[in-house]
Amino acid sequence: MTYELLKTVLNQIAAYHMQAGTPLKHFHTGGDDNYSMDRWVNSEDCVKRNMRSAQAIQNMFDDRVSRLIEGVGANVSGKKN
Repeated sequence: MTYELLKTVLNQIAAYHMQAGTPLKHFHTGGDDNYSMDRWVNSEDCVKRNMRSAQAIQNMFDDRVSRLIEGVGANVSGKKN
């Protein structure tokens, strides 16, 4: 559900850019937030998927979001700590 919502939002943002005559070329994802992922690492869903580290979860999320952004024709940018 989260990814479907994000896909819808990205498609709408890209459409707004096209209507304005400036295609969406870059999308910055942030990435400089500092937060604990303990809840995710210990969640039933992550355990089922054998994602036992915060980095594994972050990588999976980043990959999926990057594919969605690239799907609307934009380059992905963000900050890594």
